[in-house]
Amino acid sequence: MDLAETVTMAQAQRQFDTNFFGVLRMNRAVLPVMKRQGSGLLLHVSSGAGRLVIPGMGLYCASKFALEALAETYRYELASQGIDSMVIEPGAYATPIMEKLERGEDPLRKSSYGEMADIPRKYRRRLQARERTPRRSRMPCCELSRHRRVNAS
Repeated sequence: MDLAETVTMAQAQRQFDTNFFGVLRMNRAVLPVMKRQGSGLLLHVSSGAGRLVIPGMGLYCASKFALEALAETYRYELASQGIDSMVIEPGAYATPIMEKLERGEDPLRKSSYGEMADIPRKYRRRLQARERTPRRSRMPCCELSRHRRVNAS
């Protein structure tokens, strides 16, 4: 989690390999079977961050935007073959994800950002505080691409 400019190409490639290309590879593996049987459901786990931009999480958001576009494309392209494609967009809930997010490995690029350079740290601190909040006190939900709200708890 850092300013997009501080993320190296190798870091961006890892992010997209996980959130986009991994899904693309899996879909390519299962689609021939679904086509043979004339039905199927591709269920893509995205994020609320796939529909909005969060400063300091630009590459994560971009990878989830790409996943959402792929899922919607499949929905149109595969409908005539009996295959549906949906997206689940979980909202924020307590997970150790903050520990897993990489920080930009090119910190010298932050120098021209002024106060904006501190936004990722502040956001990270807020999310970590939220992770410590008991789950019962929050109402997690997720959004389906068909705009139906469902309770995720």
